[in-house]
Amino acid sequence: MTSEQVETTVSEKAVPSVGEQLKSARLAQGKGLSVVAKALHLDVATVLAIETDDQQSLPAAIFVQGYIQNYAHLLGVPAEPLLALYRQHAPTEPELELRGPRNKGKLLRSDKAMRFTRRRSSLLLVSFFILLGLVLAGIIWWFWSQSFSSSPVISGVEERVILMPQGGAAAIITTTVITAAETTKPPEAVVVENRPESIPRSIKEPEMPAVVETPEPLPQLAEVVPDKVMLDKLVIRSEKDSWIEIFDADKKRVMYRLLRGGQSREMEGVAPFSVLLGYAHDVELSINGEVFDISPFIVKNSARFRVERP
Repeated sequence: MTSEQVETTVSEKAVPSVGEQLKSARLAQGKGLSVVAKALHLDVATVLAIETDDQQSLPAAIFVQGYIQNYAHLLGVPAEPLLALYRQHAPTEPELELRGPRNKGKLLRSDKAMRFTRRRSSLLLVSFFILLGLVLAGIIWWFWSQSFSSSPVISGVEERVILMPQGGAAAIITTTVITAAETTKPPEAVVVENRPESIPRSIKEPEMPAVVETPEPLPQLAEVVPDKVMLDKLVIRSEKDSWIEIFDADKKRVMYRLLRGGQSREMEGVAPFSVLLGYAHDVELSINGEVFDISPFIVKNSARFRVERP
């Protein structure tokens, strides 16, 4: 062992741990464990675990730091040196795995993947309506063009006057000329009338107006309005001091603070919310006006759980 290692070992042994410093300060002031536990709203076992540096019996590091800070304030000693010393020796926390009461044992789907799936579904729905409108417009145009091309158009009326020999009556032959595309109707019958010779040689009848069909307007496509994002309201109240950390569905931390006893906080965001409570007893929580029961998630005074939209 080198001299530097020996000096490092001696210096580490010379500095008391966080629990030893808090215990020495408590004994110097003549306070018992039960008095400190009652003032900190903790049980005697938790206070004893802090003084003996028993990390196995303590909750997550974030809550232990809150306990140490409150303990130091209670004894009137500076909290920052104790917190810095604790962070040097604090155990590494495993990755948080959020679980709900109905989906235990199943992996939670990534929120980013869910948003991508919803956006893709909306684009597919819009594309489907556009394609459907084009198909309907093509069908209507085809039927309209077929009906317009098969309608007969009367171009005019032609009359001829034929004189009978030797003073006979004149005969007027009227022929109606119809032009149509690929029509199979037989020609109009020829009408022969006997008129006196005083009738003029040609008589014009009024022309028939051409019939023009007006195409029907095409149906308009309904606009697809994307759904608005619905915000959820989360209300939390605690009768005793408790450290609280809350993340929304976008992994954004919306609360990280010590909630004093008798206080309540409310916030709006997109569910589901991921909640961590340092002291979970006497904490009431509701989402969108419905009470959420946190008792199944309480372990050693703390709780971690996921709040879904009701």
